[in-house]
Amino acid sequence: MRPVSIRVMSADILESFVVLAGFTIVALSRVSRNRTVTSSLLNRSYREDILDMYAFMNLQQVRELTSEWLIEYNYDRGHDSLRGKSPIEYARCFPPFTPAVLSEGPKGGTAK
Repeated sequence: MRPVSIRVMSADILESFVVLAGFTIVALSRVSRNRTVTSSLLNRSYREDILDMYAFMNLQQVRELTSEWLIEYNYDRGHDSLRGKSPIEYARCFPPFTPAVLSEGPKGGTAK
């Protein structure tokens, strides 16, 4: 089934169409919008780095590459939104996540 393309002239027309179609319009909070953007960036990175780069023979290959990619994404790769730090490096900037509490994780390192 192909998605339906709708050209919208105004928000009022869109709202009327959505309500007539039986849907409810829900306003997203700022936090929810930020999570949506973050999810979109994560999905794009995963698609470009893993799904578009490999031809998989089985599901096990997808799982292995995904596991390796998640470690690299969270521990090694700097993120623009975190001022070039990885999520783990960024988390260490806050008191509850001191290096003594947060180990190096799946790479096998020990807490400092």
